[in-house]
This record gives sequence, structure tokens and C-alpha cells, in this order.
Amino acid sequence: MVAQNRDEFMVVLDKKTSGQNQNGLSTVIEAELRGAPTWATDGPLGAFHAINTISERGLHLAPTYQIIAAKIRSDPLGPKGCYVTRGEHLLVKDVRGILGKRYLNYVLDILNGGFTVWDPARIKAGADSGTGVTISLEGVTQVLDAVKRQDFNGLTQSLHGERMAFAGGYNAFLEASQAPGFLGAMDTTYVVVRPASAVRTLGRKVDPDSMLRRVDLDSMAVHPNLVIAAGGMANAEHYAQSVKVSHAKWEIGVRELNMGAYDYKHTNSGRIYTVCRYGDLNAFEVHHSCEDSHGLGVSTPAREMFYRNMQSLHGLEVRRK
Repeated sequence: MVAQNRDEFMVVLDKKTSGQNQNGLSTVIEAELRGAPTWATDGPLGAFHAINTISERGLHLAPTYQIIAAKIRSDPLGPKGCYVTRGEHLLVKDVRGILGKRYLNYVLDILNGGFTVWDPARIKAGADSGTGVTISLEGVTQVLDAVKRQDFNGLTQSLHGERMAFAGGYNAFLEASQAPGFLGAMDTTYVVVRPASAVRTLGRKVDPDSMLRRVDLDSMAVHPNLVIAAGGMANAEHYAQSVKVSHAKWEIGVRELNMGAYDYKHTNSGRIYTVCRYGDLNAFEVHHSCEDSHGLGVSTPAREMFYRNMQSLHGLEVRRK
């Protein structure tokens, strides 16, 4: 049976097959979790239109790691172009010295949440003004303080996250993300904090726009930017392997929030993670910018049903054989 509009929910995000035995009869159940893409919009308001459409439809903007996971399974991602995802890559200044010395800069990677990605009106206002979107010093201080105190409830509220699973440095993230079920039902929110000096040095080794372009595939699998976006080292390695198999193009980066050059100098600003694909169905990229911006919405109830019960619901397709 089909419990969705296939024309609307056309992007397969995950698949499951399970067997049941009732009254001596075996039944194979196949389920697909599907996402609904928005029509592409280009220009500086592309991210606004994508996120606003998803919000108006009552759907959840798919986080970056969920779309990367779909590529690992070699699932086609629907229309060509770029998907604005629920994640942010930000440069912030620690004015109070919460995490170390005062006035040090840090890079915050926020997956499945953020300061702005949930607020299309704020993105539009920044684009209309020409000044872009900036984050208040109060907001930055609040989040850095919550990271230090491991206040997951506070972080969830400030960043409009879901199931907050981690907040801390990169090495600690590598360990935490190895735990079984770290990404849960694709509802995990996590925050990774790195000194800006380390990320800036990393950026000099590659094209600063794409952040991963021109890195060989073996190095790509352990690149911190991809590891964070993918939800851990294992997922990054699987993704790199899928690129080798499909001979697809690949890049990783982030869409600008401040509508200007992002050179790790403008603090309390940053970008939204964007995932792109071109060419044939298996060509897939994670990129910093794109002329065509899609949103990819997921029904939260369907997602929960898929990962827990595999029952029929809007956005979820179940077949019995």
C-alpha cells in the first residue's frame, strides 16, 4: 500500500526490509522513507525560498548527514541542483573567554539546528538589506556557555535542535560519534567546536571556497569538515568509498549566510550547509554554493515511524510481499 503522494515525496532517503511470520506465513515488508523537494530557486534568496517552503508545508528540513547517508546507499536524490540542509558552519568570537582566552575565534559546526537555518524571515531580511545575517554577541555567548556547561537542554532551545547528542571539540566528537545509534532516527543534533586557527590552516591546504576540492579521496575520508558533516568517521569513509565506486564529482562546503566573502575574518556570521548533485543520478556533491537551491522536507511522524515501527504514514511507503 502507498501512504503518500509519490509526486511530492519523490526523494528516497532510506530503505528497510524486514520479515514477519504470522500463522506460519512469511511476509516480507519493504519500507521507504521519502523526502519532498521544493522547486529550485536561484539568487541570494534561494535559501530563503527553500527553507520557507519547507516550513510552510509543515515539514522538517533534512539535516546534512541524512542526505549524505542517502548517497552512501546510492539512492538517487531527485532533481539536480543543491539542497539547502539543516546545518550551519559559523565563525564566532569568544569575547568573554568562556572556552579559553578572551577574544579567540572558534568555528562552530551545528548539524540539525542552528541560529538561523530555522528562520526564513531572518534570512530574507539579511538578503534584502544587503548586509547579510549576523549572530548577536548575546546569542553566541549563550551557546558557548551552554557548550562548556554541557547544558543540552539550553543548546536544544537556543539552536532549535532535536535530540542533542554532543557538544564539544573535534577529538571528542570522533569518539562520541562511534557510539551505536549516534544519529538515532536521523534526529540527532550536535555541535562541534574547533579553534578557528586550526580550521584556517586546514583551509590553506585546499581550495578555500569548496573546503575539500582537490583533496585525494583517501584524504577526503578523514577530512574533518566531511567527518563532521557526515556524522562521524565511519560515515565519511563510506561516503568516500561510494564516490570511488560511482566516479562521481564531490565537493564539500557551505552556503553563505552573510552574503559576502567568507574568509574566517568576519566573526559571528557564517553559512548554511548545502548538498549538491549534478550529472547522472549518482553524481553527488557537498558544496558551498549553487545556482539552484532546493529544500528537502521530511515528515517528522513518518521519520519516527520508519525508524521505530515501519508503519504506513504520509511520507512513508510500505509494501508487503
